Amino acid sequence: AYSKGCIGTTNNREELKAILYTLIRYGKDEHPIVYSDSAYAVNTFNNWMWSWANRGWLKSDNKEPENLDLIQTYYDLYQQGYRIDL
Repeated sequence: AYSKGCIGTTNNREELKAILYTLIRYGKDEHPIVYSDSAYAVNTFNNWMWSWANRGWLKSDNKEPENLDLIQTYYDLYQQGYRIDL
């Protein structure tokens, strides 16, 4: 198990981190299914991330997405063949 306290974080950021950890740990060989009750996290990785990448990492309002460091890490790993199903 992985856990570590983090001051000044948000629940959305921690949800993304949990999914990213699973991708890093299991996504190269096992292709696991991850269940999350966070619509933000699931939509970020299943839908929004792709359009943001196509727009130079900007949302439709031309602002940078929150938690972009985590999103770009997920995106880069996906490009390398890491996979999980959300």
